[in-house]
Amino acid sequence: MRLLKIGAFFATLSLVFYAGSYLSARPLEQSKSYSFPESLGRHYAVATGQYEDGGGFGDGPSTVFRQTFNLVHPLSGRIENLDIETTAIDIEFVPSEGDLIEIDVSSSRLDPKNPVQVDDSRAGVLRIMTQEEPKSLTSRQTWINLDFGNNEDETKKRNTLVIKVPAGIKTAIARTVSGDTRVATVLTDFKFQSTSGDLEIDSQENPLARIQNLIVETVSGDILSPGRFDRLRFNSVSGDVRLSSLDRVLEIDGNSISGDFNIDAQDSIDATVEFITTSGGLSVDTRHTTEPRSAKKNEIFKIGNGTAKIKFQSVSGDLSFGADSAVEE
Repeated sequence: MRLLKIGAFFATLSLVFYAGSYLSARPLEQSKSYSFPESLGRHYAVATGQYEDGGGFGDGPSTVFRQTFNLVHPLSGRIENLDIETTAIDIEFVPSEGDLIEIDVSSSRLDPKNPVQVDDSRAGVLRIMTQEEPKSLTSRQTWINLDFGNNEDETKKRNTLVIKVPAGIKTAIARTVSGDTRVATVLTDFKFQSTSGDLEIDSQENPLARIQNLIVETVSGDILSPGRFDRLRFNSVSGDVRLSSLDRVLEIDGNSISGDFNIDAQDSIDATVEFITTSGGLSVDTRHTTEPRSAKKNEIFKIGNGTAKIKFQSVSGDLSFGADSAVEE
């Protein structure tokens, strides 16, 4: 009898909770385009202030910053160098149609009161620094993590600092902690420093995109490029380098602890290669050479006529030419 009473009590309690949940949910608009879990996540985001302007699903309302600068500054003279610094916001360099430098960013990570600092006090240099707020979660927000993925592109666009670069600017530097950087314009000198952000030279959006002298310093960030540079010097701890071509590349000088260096060129490779490693592996696809290669502590060899100069030093990082080639230990 006692068990029956306990069972009846919990059954009644369940009905009360169900009725309460149903009545609470009635005011919520029924979604016609989202599944139930995503609708629940979006309603939760609205209730906790995590719904971005414009229908986005993120950390909060977006802060928008837009500003235009003349290439010739009345006090500091002609701007020739860009110095960009962010924490987690991505950076994108695209060509400008005129002589104006345009800055455009919309992000929930920006400090609403002071989203971007601009410093033009140094002659010839325009420095742009995003002021990003640390991500904070209240105790009732930490129990849930909903990621539906279908707004990834829109979220990425909102969290990107887009800089339109006039043809008169030839030098730029980008510093990030975890933000990625994409270059889709022409630059003479470009330096990228990051902890975990990736660098991409995008020739799909702009077939003319190219950097003459590229310097990369990263801990775990990767370099992704069709090889649209003349010279590359990189230092990484575990970041990988993946090149899809060597389009008029003259020289590459790279150092890494455990990061791999892969050149998956569909066209023929013409390079002199020097590979210095402690325990890294070496592989050259038969598309590029028929001579078998195995890693030694100091290996120098030619592919084709040996025009480009490639030097890679690593502790355990591998060097490979071709995506399907197995690295020999």
